[in-house]
Amino acid sequence: MSGFNFTFYLDKTQRKIEEELQKKTTVILFIRQGQFKIKYRTAVKVKPNQWDGKKQQVKRNKTGYASDNDYLLTVKKFAQDVYYEK
Repeated sequence: MSGFNFTFYLDKTQRKIEEELQKKTTVILFIRQGQFKIKYRTAVKVKPNQWDGKKQQVKRNKTGYASDNDYLLTVKKFAQDVYYEK
């Protein structure tokens, strides 16, 4: 059985993002293993141009990016601890 996949993404579809480039959207943590799927809405909201989808983190062009990224890592680590608990 393979492990869980933990991925961050923005809460808007790409089309919606292109229509609303100046609006902030929530960063979602998506947890998946096979058919098991959970979406967790984090407290971080960013504009699309402030999000690096490849690195799955807030870009430096957003004020408070470091604390946002620390928070996202904390959320991810907590989720991993819960799902990998033996």
